[in-house]
Amino acid sequence: MKEPIIFYFAIPSRYAYLAATQMDAFSRETGHEIIWTPVDGNELRQRSNSDPFNGAPPSGQYRSPYRENDLADWVDYYGVPYREPPEADGDVWWKGFGWEKMRMIALAALAGQDLGGSIAWHRALYDLMFVRDVWPFDLPEILAEGKTLGLDPDELAAKIQAKDTASRLTQNSEAAIAAGAFGVPSFVCADRVFFGNDRLPLLRHHLAKLAVD
Repeated sequence: MKEPIIFYFAIPSRYAYLAATQMDAFSRETGHEIIWTPVDGNELRQRSNSDPFNGAPPSGQYRSPYRENDLADWVDYYGVPYREPPEADGDVWWKGFGWEKMRMIALAALAGQDLGGSIAWHRALYDLMFVRDVWPFDLPEILAEGKTLGLDPDELAAKIQAKDTASRLTQNSEAAIAAGAFGVPSFVCADRVFFGNDRLPLLRHHLAKLAVD
């Protein structure tokens, strides 16, 4: 039986969005089950002491315009839809968006998953974030989207705010760190971790070697 691949992702992550668009095809090609596991990306980075967004960028890959050009190249390479979220408060969108709202979205990803939304729910949240012309992207938009997928808005709202959901989201981050992850997207297969959308070819190569051994 093939080892499953744990896909650690955060909805507000652009590169996790890119990776998410490839998961169905990747699973079909490799025969490995993908276990979608939402985390709070900020919490994961802070708990692993690996936050490139806190202070000056540690590497040129996090600076403009390199990062924007790299993202555009991947969007073109995959042939997937993408729109950069509008700027907020006159700043780059993710600063105006705020870490608290990003955590709420991470909680929504886990809450909707628990209520049966499954992968379709995660894809819907990514569409709200990076594809459709929806802004602001906040709790009302999330609850309305859940309703289209058959999730009760009141039940979803309560689940998002539940202490157990927050606790389990933190547990997801702790499990990712224990496996060796330090950011999103990360892919864990057995005792190996691959970080970043651009590591998918190396993950595919690793799985092919496992099939031969």
